[in-house]
Amino acid sequence: MPGLYDTCLRPCLAHPIVYYSLQAVRWIPVVFIVAIVCWGYYAYVFELCFFTVTNVFERAIYLFGFHVLLILFMWSYYQTIFSPIGQPSSKFFLPLELKHDIGHTVNPTESRQILDRFVRQNDLPVTMRAYDGSMRFCEKCQCVKPDRCHHCSVCGQCVLKFDHHCP
Repeated sequence: MPGLYDTCLRPCLAHPIVYYSLQAVRWIPVVFIVAIVCWGYYAYVFELCFFTVTNVFERAIYLFGFHVLLILFMWSYYQTIFSPIGQPSSKFFLPLELKHDIGHTVNPTESRQILDRFVRQNDLPVTMRAYDGSMRFCEKCQCVKPDRCHHCSVCGQCVLKFDHHCP
């Protein structure tokens, strides 16, 4: 039975105006952080270092230390925003025949056995289990979820360690 996402949200999100509006809105927090950093730069460099500190040597030390930390922060922030998200490797995705087998199982025990066999045969490094002891499986991506992997409803894909998210 299709859920709310399939019946209502997916068609709505597929519309170009909605899609591009959401893409623009997603950048608001990034712009907000950059604005705060710019304000902090102005306040520290100009208001404090140039207008308050009179000793040239002390001012140079303050400016050097601040710019080193600023460069480290900006590089880290850039990497966080623009690095591609970690996705499960192809070995975690089920082959077509197993997808078909799981789709035609009568009870959850059969699908659990199919997934357990798939994990053992491919020697997948999976230790985390679902609440019922079965392998964690993403119905949308049709893959066995590696440890600390979660499906992101915004990206529409499984994200490793959920360590990065859409900006």
